[in-house]
Amino acid sequence: MSRAALAAAVAAALAVLLPEVGHADHVPGHGAPNQGPASNGFADDFEPPEDAEQGYPIGGFGGLERGAPTERLPVILVHGNTETHDFWQQAESPPTVVNVRQRLLDAGYTEQDVWALSYDGATGCSTTGCGTANDVNVADLAAFLDAVLDYTGAPGFDIVAHSLGVTVTRKTLQQRPDLLAKADDLVLIAGANHGTTVCRGIEDTWWGCDEIAPDTAWLEDLNGDDETPDGPTYTTIYDGGGVADQFYANGGTFDDSQSPRLEGAENIQLPGTAHNTLARGEEPFATYLPILQSDELAPAPRRGPPPGSAPPPGAGPPPHADPPGGGPPQATPASTELPTTGGGASVAVVLLLLSFRRSGRG
Repeated sequence: MSRAALAAAVAAALAVLLPEVGHADHVPGHGAPNQGPASNGFADDFEPPEDAEQGYPIGGFGGLERGAPTERLPVILVHGNTETHDFWQQAESPPTVVNVRQRLLDAGYTEQDVWALSYDGATGCSTTGCGTANDVNVADLAAFLDAVLDYTGAPGFDIVAHSLGVTVTRKTLQQRPDLLAKADDLVLIAGANHGTTVCRGIEDTWWGCDEIAPDTAWLEDLNGDDETPDGPTYTTIYDGGGVADQFYANGGTFDDSQSPRLEGAENIQLPGTAHNTLARGEEPFATYLPILQSDELAPAPRRGPPPGSAPPPGAGPPPHADPPGGGPPQATPASTELPTTGGGASVAVVLLLLSFRRSGRG
């Protein structure tokens, strides 16, 4: 394939992967065309906040009755780009897809405990390049957290966030220290904490990439001098192998495979696991469920697990976790199964990107 043909193929693939092009007259916001609000699966007496940009009620699910008793902190599920809250309640197809909402209910949570929002309205536009970015959704997540805390009366919350939802979550808690103080466990899955491969070289032309391309000023501000500010426990879950999750590739001249890792967190690698499967696959779910179940109802400020703490009963050690005392992750063999993306872009997109760069783009 000629370089010109390859470049055209990459551009076509990126139209599926990323939000619309940031033209000079482009106003940052939720991607276009707008699809309207996502479905409302909340309890009848829960009033969802309005989308800060669009003005319609935020969609999602959660709730039984205002002030209903519960023995757990609410778990807030935060989806990634071009997804909605339905990402967390897909029909089961193990081992790559489990219904996270139902699995939590089966584990003893109630509808009062399990929440999700759709911070970008309805989907249906991923093939046209529709998508969103981080800053524009911070107010939505903050308002949703406030609303859930008010409705449940809970003293704190847990978050399970995926992909773009990771950086939206971290930015929200950075801007709202009062919410950071109420966060107990943060499970941050396949997030672009140090940039995503698909934004390399297009920081100025694709909306959102100015935030989460490697080495942007936006990420420098987000990470600052402390990637895991005091308060909650932090767990990252990611592929780490540079192949299965196409958003964090090892391209030879660059290596983004460790981008989701955070200094000061418990960093768990699941090599050979694809991007969406990392959030709703059978093994990943079994990895982060014990973290959520270890909650205290009233979270105490802390960073990371308490020294010398034992894992919850039956949890066992997390797979491929960092060795004691920190240091680089241990090398582990990749899965022999073919990775699946669980929706969205295919690994072929990143292979095209890497081939294009190796052919002379740099």
